[in-house]
Amino acid sequence: HRALLWPADPHQRPRCPGGSRPFDVPVTFTHYARDADGDDFAPIVPAPVARDLDRMFPPNGAKLLFYGHNHLPSDEQGRTRYVNPGSLGCSSEAEARFAILEIDDEGEYVLEQHTVPYDPTELFRQFALREVPERDFILGTIFRQQAAS
Repeated sequence: HRALLWPADPHQRPRCPGGSRPFDVPVTFTHYARDADGDDFAPIVPAPVARDLDRMFPPNGAKLLFYGHNHLPSDEQGRTRYVNPGSLGCSSEAEARFAILEIDDEGEYVLEQHTVPYDPTELFRQFALREVPERDFILGTIFRQQAAS
């Protein structure tokens, strides 16, 4: 996370919004939990509760753990706070989901989750125009309700 929010190149630092700096709160970002062998993703739990998430993610000292993979937003407090902001547009609804995390100098934080509707017409047009590989599969599985409209 430090590399993302605090670029090594000092000339890039002023470009970070709000003078971003390394987190004062232990935060983990991961795509999803791993299986027992660590070779692949664990099976998706469709509507995980804190107990499920505590089992899926090993303790690592994080106060917040952001994850994704299944594109469904959730916010559960277990051993840590588990946050899936949802997908930024890859879902069956024409909605972009995201989270904003603000951390103050004392290490207190505020987390807000947002959903913004969008018109997918241009996205679908670009899929066809650019001949995106596997576009039929992507449109049929990820955007199923939108593609049918």
